[in-house]
Amino acid sequence: MQLPQIKQFLKNKSLRNVMLIMSGTFLSQLLPILFFPILSRLYTPADYGVLGIFMSISMLLVVISNLQLNHAILLPKLNEDALSIFSSGLFLVSIFSLFIGCISFLFAELISNFFKTNGYRYWVYFLPFSILLSGMNVQLSSWFLRSGNFKVITKSRVSASVVSILVSLSIVLIYPGPAGLVISYFAGTAANTVVLLWFFENKPQVFRVQSWQCHVKNISTYNQFPVYTLPTELISNFVQQLPIYIFSFYSGVQSVGWFSRSRQMLGLPITYFSSSISEVYKQRASDAFRNNPAHLKPLFLKTFRSLALVAIIPFLVITVFSPDIFALVFGENWRQAGVFTQVLAVMYFFKLVISPLTYNFYLFSKQRLDFLLHILIIIITSAGLFIGFFFFDSAIKALLFFSIAYSIVYVIYGFYSYHFIDQKS
Repeated sequence: MQLPQIKQFLKNKSLRNVMLIMSGTFLSQLLPILFFPILSRLYTPADYGVLGIFMSISMLLVVISNLQLNHAILLPKLNEDALSIFSSGLFLVSIFSLFIGCISFLFAELISNFFKTNGYRYWVYFLPFSILLSGMNVQLSSWFLRSGNFKVITKSRVSASVVSILVSLSIVLIYPGPAGLVISYFAGTAANTVVLLWFFENKPQVFRVQSWQCHVKNISTYNQFPVYTLPTELISNFVQQLPIYIFSFYSGVQSVGWFSRSRQMLGLPITYFSSSISEVYKQRASDAFRNNPAHLKPLFLKTFRSLALVAIIPFLVITVFSPDIFALVFGENWRQAGVFTQVLAVMYFFKLVISPLTYNFYLFSKQRLDFLLHILIIIITSAGLFIGFFFFDSAIKALLFFSIAYSIVYVIYGFYSYHFIDQKS
């Protein structure tokens, strides 16, 4: 490639956006990677198990908090309409967080005992605050995606990572146990949200009280998101968290810790590459859909090829060597997490490559099909987990069936995501 071509390549707006998000994501993940070997010796697998249960419930409830109106923020042509949707989403998040707060404070001991985290019920009290901040985070991130302001998203992620690491290292020196992990996760979420709020320029318009009629109108206008996207996302999130709930019941919090650490490590390339490209793809695909639909197919194919080429070698290495890598880096008591990682690697490969492209389901208003496919997901993945536990009495086989089932579903999603474009062109 000659110098003029390189300059032209670097001037590409989509490339610049991807590189900006990826560089920020890299910085936000660098500290956790460097400190993992230390943290894995300060916290036990059981400690990470408590964190995994807290995170899984928090993320599941965040899906419900705004009725998925954050997706609608990207759609209107006028910023005034988008701001109105943004405000309605914040209102829903606030009401839902208050409701969960009442449930948490009334039934904290019952909830803690249900998930077999006896003695650590304080994580339940953090739930409503985590949901409130995470819900605000989702709304704000969607707004900055709409405006193409990827620098703010990058700053928020780096801030969250720094705060989370510092808090987790500080608290464990004073109070050993999972408290440091739970509080650090909450602190990182708070830092992320605060940075996004700091750079949000429309606070006066959004945080003024809107009428009930306005909120009802927004929900009614974009009813496909509460009706189809909400149950779809809820099922998707539940299925992803299902191994955590199953392990907590049948194998204990230590297995939850192994699974959580495995998923965390496999999620690094997802966070670094797939999520970064996904956010840019959403913005570029939405723009192309509104203004020049002919650009959708080249954008889709280019994104697919880039993700596949990036993913293939790292995931081959993970599949072969992960148990030894985990034992060497994190300590011998984390070797089983490496075995879990081997089993889940294929599923995460398909997730990295295909997940960003499934935004086409929203662009082409295919929420009903998305919902039906998620019904299929919960049936076959749940069946895989239960077959592994009840017929083979093996967590490894349960994860293997879970991974195979989910991989098949990702392939189906990839086919439909391309088919929508191909059908329209």
